[in-house]
Amino acid sequence: MTDIKSLDIFRQIAELGSFQATAQNMGMSLSAISLQMKRLEQFAQLKLFDRSKKPPRLTRDGLIYLEKVNAVLDCWHDIEPHGSTQSGIKHLTIGTVHSVLSSFLPMALKQYRQQMPDLDLVVRLGESYDLETEIQAGTVDAAIVSRPIKPITDIDYYDLRSEELALIASPNAVGNNAIEILNNNAYVRYNRTARIAIQVEDWFTKHGLDIHSKMEIDTLEGIIALVNAGLGVSVVPMVSQLLFPEDMQIFPLKDAGIRQLVLAIPRISRHIPNLMTFHECLKKAIDDEDKQ
Repeated sequence: MTDIKSLDIFRQIAELGSFQATAQNMGMSLSAISLQMKRLEQFAQLKLFDRSKKPPRLTRDGLIYLEKVNAVLDCWHDIEPHGSTQSGIKHLTIGTVHSVLSSFLPMALKQYRQQMPDLDLVVRLGESYDLETEIQAGTVDAAIVSRPIKPITDIDYYDLRSEELALIASPNAVGNNAIEILNNNAYVRYNRTARIAIQVEDWFTKHGLDIHSKMEIDTLEGIIALVNAGLGVSVVPMVSQLLFPEDMQIFPLKDAGIRQLVLAIPRISRHIPNLMTFHECLKKAIDDEDKQ
């Protein structure tokens, strides 16, 4: 499935003559432009560019496809609501799971505001299930969530980052490995309605662990604080290393799977061009954080 922004990028490449010029004109990275065009070629099932040329040139199929793209974009602009262009939209509501707020999201929002200084942004915290429901209801324009096992048909999911699960414990926790520590210490449970909590429970069952907890908390930051205070141990996604105290014990659980963070966007929305720009800001913020 393609979108209006991809078609607009394709037309701009044809008009400006290169991927590089289009990237500069749209305020996007060259790699993002290239990825969008590869996806468009997959959607069209055509080779649109002759990449043996520098810069790449439209193929014969590309020239024919450009005529169709021009017709689609002209019709789109005719039916587009007044003020719905990227520069005209003044308000976006972004949902997110809690852990992202203390990781890459603030930097992504800063980068996005630099590109869209007149845009009003509202950030709403919640669990993945609830945020997807809000997207469907139209009360949230997009959300950073854990990828569901069964995707919702009217939502597109754009990959952001894969995070391994790990057991965290204070330096004084009893045990020499993950299983011993879980069997010999109190457990601080993540909100059991969250997708990550269900994944952790599946891992406990796989290893025959009967874990009971008298503590449950909604935020990753809260879990880290309680574990650091010696009140228990927990299994959490490995987000930014900056969140974990230097002396905290961390045991990666290689067989527990990963948490795949995605940006969930409704398939039909006048905000899609803005949200794809936001997706690029998120990816850049993640890359910058991972380099630290």
